Amino acid sequence: MDEDQGFRTVWGGVTGGRPGSRIPDYCMGRVSDVNSKEWIIQECDAVFHPSVVQRDDFNSLFRKIDAFGEFIAAYDSQILGFIVFYANDQRDGGAYITLLAVKTAYQGRHIGQRLLNECKAFSRRRGMKLLKLEVNRDNAQAILFYERNGFHFTKRYTDSGVYMEMELL
Repeated sequence: MDEDQGFRTVWGGVTGGRPGSRIPDYCMGRVSDVNSKEWIIQECDAVFHPSVVQRDDFNSLFRKIDAFGEFIAAYDSQILGFIVFYANDQRDGGAYITLLAVKTAYQGRHIGQRLLNECKAFSRRRGMKLLKLEVNRDNAQAILFYERNGFHFTKRYTDSGVYMEMELL
């Protein structure tokens, strides 16, 4: 079995089979099917402010996600959340989280924590040394989540976002 795979196929392009450690009735798995990826992003879009799917560059972003991103979903009978990240910068050894979402009804149940842990483990296996992200500067809940998980601010920022990073030891 491919080390990066580590999951079995379950449904609709989602692979999984590991029950959650804190909520035993959900699974996590990689998503490979393009239609499933788009559907999952749309299902979770309400937690993004502003909306991801309403962005002018969504089609371009989605093509990049589908071509190069790693996409992991948490699910039971429905999608609970997902993470999309890139772990392919062999030159600089940096992985980059582009989207992380947990549906509002499931927040506070360690699903985001588990998605982040899967991202970190996958990135380490790929030889990444640093994990980076950009977060909306007004998203205090997300910033606190990332700080609690070892991220710190970098000097780089945009009008609406701040950059954070952590070492992958």
